Amino acid sequence: MNKRERFAEKRDVVLQWLVEFQFSTAKILSHALGLERANQNRFFLSLKNSGLVATTKSPFIYEQIYFLSGKGKAFAHMVSEKAERYTMTATKILASTTIHHLSVQCAVLTRSTLMRPFDFQSEWYLDMPNSKRPDAIVSRGPRMEALEVELTQKTIPRIYLGFLTHLDNIKQRHYDTVEYIFSDEALRLRYQHRFDASAWPLYAVNRHGKIAPVPDAHGHPTTAQADLPQIRERFRFTHERLYR
Repeated sequence: MNKRERFAEKRDVVLQWLVEFQFSTAKILSHALGLERANQNRFFLSLKNSGLVATTKSPFIYEQIYFLSGKGKAFAHMVSEKAERYTMTATKILASTTIHHLSVQCAVLTRSTLMRPFDFQSEWYLDMPNSKRPDAIVSRGPRMEALEVELTQKTIPRIYLGFLTHLDNIKQRHYDTVEYIFSDEALRLRYQHRFDASAWPLYAVNRHGKIAPVPDAHGHPTTAQADLPQIRERFRFTHERLYR
């Protein structure tokens, strides 16, 4: 493979990754290519000079953030049918969620073969009407595993609603298992403790859009047995270094 062909191959992987995740960093993109970031300065400069990508900054990120330019989106149609749905711009990259989105990409990097066609999907393209989508889904042989990256403590109702939503999605065969991934071990233990309860309080989103307990016939909060093998075997809770 000559230099031009190698550049084209790397370019297409980057374009497809950006379509899938909307934006990324040179370090993550280099890892997606199976290469060291330090050796890719010329490649990313060429990519930017070609007009296929644009960059911006975020107050909590020390790297430049890459996303597709208008020209890049048009070109990406040749490598991904999802490009038609790509709408990212610099103003849509929110500082409050950037680290979470990059952390999801880090989690995918360590679980994917990184071969094309990709064996994962990001939440941007998951077709799950009337349900909360996981952060990503990765193929594990014949089984599909949802990834849920948690960086901050949620309220107890939101934690249990998350568990219940995943069980419903599994029942609907959107995926087979779910892995909760934490960058903080103490946070992982708090979620694990809630999950290990023999019974879970039931919550649902009411007509006002609020999370509320599910009442029984007498108006009292209800619980459901949770220490069943068919529930326990579907969830995993892991701790690892994510985006920093």
